[in-house]
Amino acid sequence: MKNLLKTVLAVAAIAFMASCDKNALDEETYLEVTPFNIEGIWELTELNGVPMGEGVFAYMEFVRQDRKFTGYYNFDSFATVVETGKYDIDIEDNSIGGYYDHSFKEQWKHSYIISELTSERMVWTAEDDENEVRVYVRIDSLPDGIAPDSEDDGQDE
Repeated sequence: MKNLLKTVLAVAAIAFMASCDKNALDEETYLEVTPFNIEGIWELTELNGVPMGEGVFAYMEFVRQDRKFTGYYNFDSFATVVETGKYDIDIEDNSIGGYYDHSFKEQWKHSYIISELTSERMVWTAEDDENEVRVYVRIDSLPDGIAPDSEDDGQDE
């Protein structure tokens, strides 16, 4: 009887430890929302629960120094639209907002709460419209043909 009790306790202990390890692996550790953690190039992969359509794109490039951004998108255009400006992060409520360099420093339509920030992914939810949700994934560089040609050596051929 003692051996049976010991076996049952050992099996229960192993099952408990295995379930704890699994739960620990399931929990994602999120990064703080800071200019350092969002610096880089991000691709919009999902808008309001819908994956981006074929041929439709949006990219955001964040530069930590001077808190500048450049956006590249083709939502409303056949050509790539490039917008630049500055952004600001409120680390107390994990929000981001910004304004464009054009149009007399026009502000973004929304400020966004950034959640689920990892080194590879982040979710933005509009502060004033919880139905507007954007999912971004980090990419190493812009795809060819997205950014205007920046290589101009000044020589004519």
